[in-house]
Amino acid sequence: MPKLRFQAFLSHGSADKPTVEELARRLEREGISCWFDKWNLIPGESWRAALERGLAESETCLVFVGPSGFGPWHAEEMDLAIREGVERKPKPLRVISVLLPGGRRVADAELPGFLKGKSWVEFGQSLDEEEVLRRLVCGIHGIEPRYSPEQAPFVDQCPYVGLRPFRAEEEPFFFGREGSVRQLLGRLGNWFGTPDERRFLAVLGPSGSGKSSAVTAGLLPALAHGGLPGSDRWLYVSCKPGANPWESLQVQLGSHPEISPHLSAISEHVARGSDEKARLHLIGRYALAQSNDTRRLVVFVDQFEEVFTYARSEASDSSSLDGHTDGLGHDRRLFIENLLHAVREEQGRVCVVIALRADFYGHCALLPSLRAQVADNQVLLGPMSRSELRDAIVCPAQRGGLEVEPALVERLLDDMERQPGALPFLQHTLEQLWKAREGRRLTVAAYNQMGSLEGAVDRYAESYFGSLTSEKQVLLRHVLLDLVQLGEGSADTKRRRALRLLPGVDSTERHLFIKELADRNLVTTSRPIGETNAEDVEVELSHEALLRGWKSFQKWIDASRDQLRLRDRIEEAARQWMVHPEDESYLWQGGHLAGADDELSKGEVPLSGDGQSFLAACRELRRHAQEQERQRIQAEAARAREAEEKATQLAAARQRELEAQQKSKKHIQAFACVAVILAIAAMIASVFAWIQKARADTASANSRATATQSFIQAVEFDNTGAGSPFVDPFQTVAELYTPKFIESLDPRLRPNAWMLRALSGWRGRSREEAIESARNGLLEPAIVAGSREQVILQMIPAMVIDSDLSRKWIKAGRELSASEYLTTYEKSFEAAWRQLSGPANEGINQTTPDAVVDYFHYQRWQLILNWSAVIGSIKPRHDAVEAQERACTVLGVSQDPLFAAQKEVDQIRMLGPLSERIKAAGWTRPRPLQLGTPGTDPR
Repeated sequence: MPKLRFQAFLSHGSADKPTVEELARRLEREGISCWFDKWNLIPGESWRAALERGLAESETCLVFVGPSGFGPWHAEEMDLAIREGVERKPKPLRVISVLLPGGRRVADAELPGFLKGKSWVEFGQSLDEEEVLRRLVCGIHGIEPRYSPEQAPFVDQCPYVGLRPFRAEEEPFFFGREGSVRQLLGRLGNWFGTPDERRFLAVLGPSGSGKSSAVTAGLLPALAHGGLPGSDRWLYVSCKPGANPWESLQVQLGSHPEISPHLSAISEHVARGSDEKARLHLIGRYALAQSNDTRRLVVFVDQFEEVFTYARSEASDSSSLDGHTDGLGHDRRLFIENLLHAVREEQGRVCVVIALRADFYGHCALLPSLRAQVADNQVLLGPMSRSELRDAIVCPAQRGGLEVEPALVERLLDDMERQPGALPFLQHTLEQLWKAREGRRLTVAAYNQMGSLEGAVDRYAESYFGSLTSEKQVLLRHVLLDLVQLGEGSADTKRRRALRLLPGVDSTERHLFIKELADRNLVTTSRPIGETNAEDVEVELSHEALLRGWKSFQKWIDASRDQLRLRDRIEEAARQWMVHPEDESYLWQGGHLAGADDELSKGEVPLSGDGQSFLAACRELRRHAQEQERQRIQAEAARAREAEEKATQLAAARQRELEAQQKSKKHIQAFACVAVILAIAAMIASVFAWIQKARADTASANSRATATQSFIQAVEFDNTGAGSPFVDPFQTVAELYTPKFIESLDPRLRPNAWMLRALSGWRGRSREEAIESARNGLLEPAIVAGSREQVILQMIPAMVIDSDLSRKWIKAGRELSASEYLTTYEKSFEAAWRQLSGPANEGINQTTPDAVVDYFHYQRWQLILNWSAVIGSIKPRHDAVEAQERACTVLGVSQDPLFAAQKEVDQIRMLGPLSERIKAAGWTRPRPLQLGTPGTDPR
């Protein structure tokens, strides 16, 4: 017969509910699973159906009689109990009468037949009567209550686990979290078997809150005992992510006897085109294909934060190649996607439970689908109450036939209130108290010698460290540091390492030393060291509490942070290189390698074998490169000596030739002297002519510069609008910058020169005359033959200078939507050209400004650079800062954030230092600068 879900069904009157609930908690602490209406009756459900189901799933029915006697429920419940007891075979329902404190025992004549003549369990003054409770527990189990608490069989096994988490087989000693376990069970069972079934559960809590223990020794055993319908026949797999989480999960799945036979078929299924992320879902479907729909595969991922803490190069490699920016890497992403896909499948059979440190909750946002599942299906483990802590202290001792002095219990509870999150320290202290027990008693005197909870860990570790030889102390430090993962924006954590990768010792010594550390409860191993293939055994710190509870360990970590980070980088680089051993680009060279050698010379943190092999390859590459360089230098030196020898020989031959020439005729020498004199005279004449031409050019350039400066001043300080009087410097510029002169300039300067010539016609005696002058300037043959578009582009700053026209542009820009901009751009140039170069009565002042604005936006990302360069080049009296401010003004005309986002950012990046000024100008919320306002400085 399969094991039933509940061991005790509690039948009581409503007036006795508080007392029965307290007794139910005590029974739960004794390992008795109870059906209690307040806990198990679903609101809205038929109470009769609930009672029938609860009784059908219970081994024993407890009928309570309190001060109010039998309650109104009793008749129905006892009737159901009788029917259940009669019909159920081969193990009938056992019914026990329980007299509560203050209750009156009912005469047999008043009892139903199935209770007549049977012994009662009677509480006298209170529920604290341990002997009565023990008798009730024995009655539920159907065993003889042979021993009192003082006479309970003594088990020579420590009922406390120390720093490490509870294991599944230690469930009988796991107390204090019964309420949390019920909550977890309820979250999985609320919609079980319905279309709304939730098959994902995240157990969150700070480090040291007991997450792993609550699942491993609480939730999973409760499920295995039938906590949900049929869950005693479910499949259970647990794993820790480590450096390769998907690989770790597959290893655990492959070791399950009911799953491993299906893995080859699943691989073929995936190879035929199924999504790789569906593999876990397929495993559940294949493994449970012959089972009813209520069977599930439960996957528990302990220390889920390791998905984020273990750095893998595949994260950067694959993220850059496949477009992902989450930094997780292929293996970890595949691991998470399989978990999420399995729980989202409508007909899925996989349940996923994760234990996650609360300070890594934000990391789940890297994947929106993971964030959603964790946000919707989480249980946060808070601090244990004083009552729960009392159970965690006293109940395991009682289960092992021990007694805890009441004064010790109160001291421990008081210290726990002052140190929240100290559950690992409490378990460690209790373990040490068990070792220092007096007979069967844990004493407060032994605790006084230990000091505080956290201090007990420090003294214990220091005592062990002091007992080691100097060589073993160095070895311990190296091993423990190798089991630390430095936090990046979070607290440091422990990390798991294969035994073969631990540094500094040969295999035999390594095995013995790690076994000693495991016996001391400083580290834990994935399996006993004595087994075969011990090199593959994984080792980790017993708990992260060691990182903060052992002061010397903290100092080692702080003193070695730089070396530890270097170690992590070397190991990561070694992993990449081992994948690509023939590619020298994966090896460190130059200053990178020299810096690593310098840091490692301090000897604080030794490397694993893989890291040492990587650095050896790097140093060999460096040695080879140095040898090549030495050979190259030697070859160059030999070539230099050879060249020097040839030069010496050539010099000697030349000397002989000169001596022969000295014997030539004297008239040749005289002719040479005359030739030299004539050449000098010609050079003097050329220089004199060049000086004369330079003086003329300088005068011309100065006149042009003067005109240009006057022109700029006029543009800046004269802005009186339509009908302004003509300013003479404009005409002067027009006269100096003739087409012939412009064509003589460097091609790169010609657009700016054409702009000046065009601008000179912009400020005529009236606006109409100015427009006509500009139009005529654009019809210059040289402009027509060149690029009128470029000239129009260069004229736009003048339009910006005109404050009246600028305001019109801004108004028009606000009225245009982004979609109108986009549809108008392609047509804007042709329309703007017609309006700018058409008849005088169709000039800019008379036309709708929309087309001009469109054209301006269409070309202005080119204008930004040109505008800054033009103003900076033609205004020598001002610095580049003012030129940048003018460019900011051009940017300020834009009212289209979509266009700005697409086009301006690239240009701002090209402008370099200008970007900061653009940000300061607030170009995303434009405020056009009106240049040339009378009486103000344009800067």
